Amino acid sequence: FQALFGIAFQAPVNFKIQRDTSLYPAWDWPAIFTMGLTVYLFQGMPLRFTFDLQWIDWENAVEPSTLANHGDFRSVTNFSVGMEYRIKLREDGSLLLYPRLGLRRLQALWDDDTLFPAIGDNILIIDTKGTEFTVITVGIGLYTTNAAGKSRGLDLGFEFGGDTDNVAFGYTHEF
Repeated sequence: FQALFGIAFQAPVNFKIQRDTSLYPAWDWPAIFTMGLTVYLFQGMPLRFTFDLQWIDWENAVEPSTLANHGDFRSVTNFSVGMEYRIKLREDGSLLLYPRLGLRRLQALWDDDTLFPAIGDNILIIDTKGTEFTVITVGIGLYTTNAAGKSRGLDLGFEFGGDTDNVAFGYTHEF
């Protein structure tokens, strides 16, 4: 058994962009607070569970709405849980398979899916299915280790339940 805990805070960045914001909406980088816990289980720790919480302060990063019937951006809190299991395809551990499964509860930047928020007098228009989403992620990774102990791997992931379904592909190459 092993547990790892992490915490991070990204301070907001206030950009001073000199342009006509009535034509070009602008926003600052929001403050972001994140914390997570990873727990490894069983002999050789092949099973991993993750728990993450994130708060993003969009409310203070975006200029308030100046339009009637259009609100402001809201700050959001998102959380996720996930699991991954390492399967040795070769006894020496040089070929590994990582099936993954995750669940994320995600809040959108808007709190009404019929009256979108505005930045000043610029309305955010998006084809959305709601204001909060339960997103399911599934994925798989295939990794090899060479004689020098360097890892190479391919990852494929799918995400369902948000405004759109998504596919992600990744490659890891340890030098």
